[in-house]
Amino acid sequence: MIPLGDTLYRRVEDLLDVLNRDIQHIEQSLTYLDSLRSMLIKRDEPGLNALLHHIRTDTDTYTGLELERQRLRQELAQLLDLDFTALTLSRLAALLPEPLAQRVSCKRKLLRERVEQLSREHLSTAWLLKDFQRFNQALFHAIFNDGKNTTLTYGANGLKQRHAQHNLMNMQF
Repeated sequence: MIPLGDTLYRRVEDLLDVLNRDIQHIEQSLTYLDSLRSMLIKRDEPGLNALLHHIRTDTDTYTGLELERQRLRQELAQLLDLDFTALTLSRLAALLPEPLAQRVSCKRKLLRERVEQLSREHLSTAWLLKDFQRFNQALFHAIFNDGKNTTLTYGANGLKQRHAQHNLMNMQF
């Protein structure tokens, strides 16, 4: 544990504020994933376009937050006389006095939980999209049959005749 100077205390408080905004951003991303899955199922194209607009706007905002976090991390590393890459939330909490260390540890735990939840939700969304792709492909093959399982015969005039008795649609003109 190190003595807590005024500058170090302010930087840690600033970092905690940035971590709160990171948590809010992750929670917003979780909401976006829920909305995305819902809109995909309902085929809500205007809603999907609006969602895309919101995501792009949030991405621009989050880029600024990312830069601020990196700046604070750099300042804290200099104040603590640590290498920039060695400064993690766990290490920071270990170096701070107890009330502040507890707050940093709580934010770290909450951030980790949200990131794990985001990872699971992202995977669920990816699976849903993969299922949509597989279903659409199976439907396409069932409708148009891609030339498979058709019987080719020749009529009395010598022309080819395809008999697609298993197809949903007959593609002959």
